[in-house]
Amino acid sequence: MRRLSPPLSLTLLAATLAIAPLAPAEVPQRPEPVRVRVAAPDLDCPAIEGVFVALLDPQRGVLLLAGRAFPGGRGPTMAKDGALAFRLPDGGAWNVEDLRVTAPAQRVWYARYPFREAPTTGCVAFDRERFSSEGDVVSYVYWLVDTVYRKLPEPERRRFPAFTIADRQVRVRVERAGFAPLPLAGQEAAAMAFRFPGDARTTLLVPYVLDQGSGRLAIEVARAAELTPPAVPRESLGFVVAAVGEAVPLGELNATVVIESVTPPAP
Repeated sequence: MRRLSPPLSLTLLAATLAIAPLAPAEVPQRPEPVRVRVAAPDLDCPAIEGVFVALLDPQRGVLLLAGRAFPGGRGPTMAKDGALAFRLPDGGAWNVEDLRVTAPAQRVWYARYPFREAPTTGCVAFDRERFSSEGDVVSYVYWLVDTVYRKLPEPERRRFPAFTIADRQVRVRVERAGFAPLPLAGQEAAAMAFRFPGDARTTLLVPYVLDQGSGRLAIEVARAAELTPPAVPRESLGFVVAAVGEAVPLGELNATVVIESVTPPAP
């Protein structure tokens, strides 16, 4: 019996389908973070924006705001005409007269915490989105307020009272006579460690961004006995302040740090 051969066009089509690569599976896109924008001039907070914003009031404590639910947060409550009154657990209220949320619903979650140390004014913001528990949230807020914000040089804190941590990348160069320049890079608020030959201890540079536009940094300088472990106690030598393109001496270290760049986080 004679076998019928398929038309050549069908044969080519079948071959094409057999070797055609499968379309890559679509990777689900992470939702855009909801950001909160606040201005509270009466608290020395001209304007600030972040996934979380904390207002610091000497009488009422720390008011933490976010555009999404977080562990321990109350709400949601709705911002109307750019203003919102938060009802506090003690029956009082905290009015914020200039508040915007990047989500259309303008929903806000909030929590209030007492000061752990002496009360102060100002505001801080951060872009960390995930917390495992309310204790995790509280620990991070107290670290940011007490360990970072309060310890910034007072003249710089008065000049830039709205302080933000947003995972920006910082590049600097350390120079010392007799040695090749040493480039360092890392995230803001994270220690960059180095040790020149002959140094008895490791030097740590911890950069904090005071002003994104000029790339102005407050860099904490510290010394530690060991090179890498983050839990090793360190001796703070204070802060140096400089902007991109500027060089500043590192005091007793007989070295100079040059600020090369401050880069915003990738979208």
